[in-house]
Amino acid sequence: MKRLWGTLAIVILCSVALSGQAMAGCGNCAAGEDKHEGHEHHDHDSDAHKGHKHHDCDGHHHHGDGDKVFLCTHCGEIQGGDLCCKHEGREECSKCGLMKGSVGCCKIEKGSKDKVELCGKCGEIKGDKACCAKGAKACGGCGLHKGSPGCCKINKGDKDSAQLCTGCGHVKGSEACCAKDAKVCDGCGLHKGSPGCCKIEKGSKDKVELCGKCGEIKGDKACCAKDAKVCGGCGLHKGSPGCCKIAKKSDS
Repeated sequence: MKRLWGTLAIVILCSVALSGQAMAGCGNCAAGEDKHEGHEHHDHDSDAHKGHKHHDCDGHHHHGDGDKVFLCTHCGEIQGGDLCCKHEGREECSKCGLMKGSVGCCKIEKGSKDKVELCGKCGEIKGDKACCAKGAKACGGCGLHKGSPGCCKINKGDKDSAQLCTGCGHVKGSEACCAKDAKVCDGCGLHKGSPGCCKIEKGSKDKVELCGKCGEIKGDKACCAKDAKVCGGCGLHKGSPGCCKIAKKSDS
């Protein structure tokens, strides 16, 4: 009997010990759950993040369409340009409701949700009958269709920079570039009255690039000078080689 009671006592003690370990394990699990409770894991590739539009610190939306040029359907000017949605000192057109004299004035529908893209080859609105029409007259300054929405406002081919031709003095690729019937300047040998006339060296192998922010020759003293007068038409320095011949590059 003594042995039997002793065996029972050992069994009871072992059971108590095992129960204690099991309770401790459950306590640890509970503690672990408490630590993770309320914590949310965010997966950057989750559906919640797909298609999300990112905003820069300045609050501007970026459509990510590269070098494509669009017209703003709220004001009629080039989207993101210096004149876009600037109402001070301007009036609305009584017919279309856009800014009077804007690029899209009486040419596009105000408030339209459809994107209005300009063609980089001709300056017309893409899809319009006039877009890349063969019989259209080309502008002598920019090379786009004369009087088109993009005429002298965007660079032909959507190029970020424009260069002067050292053979004639005109903007490279423009209609006037190396025209055979042009008069030659006695002083510099370039086309008389060209943007580079008496400003650049004829036949120079160095690239003569125009600044997209001011229209002056890059590296010249006049380039981006603070006291220079600004042209009301193109926004570049008035009388600069690029004035009303190339598109002003936006700072944004």
